[in-house]
Amino acid sequence: MRGLTADDVKRIAQLAKLDLSAAELQQLLPQLNDILAHVASLAQLDVAGVEPSSHGIDLLMPLRPDTVQPGLIQEAVLALAPEAQGKFVVVPKVVAG
Repeated sequence: MRGLTADDVKRIAQLAKLDLSAAELQQLLPQLNDILAHVASLAQLDVAGVEPSSHGIDLLMPLRPDTVQPGLIQEAVLALAPEAQGKFVVVPKVVAG
């Protein structure tokens, strides 16, 4: 497998919208090539008979039975709210961006 070149890393940085200095580029180039070499070495492993998994250990998710339970009472919720308007809780405006 051929390694990444400085132009490859520049292109990847551009796609990721990263502005890398020349020093950062020279630092990242061998690190990325080491990562790719390690991933390529994983392809050589014999995984015949190994079951696919998403975790290294078995995870058990105990589930409780679904049972109908009483919901919240609107008047009680509105009484706890710092501010209410009619039958709604007033919250601060959140603008992302």
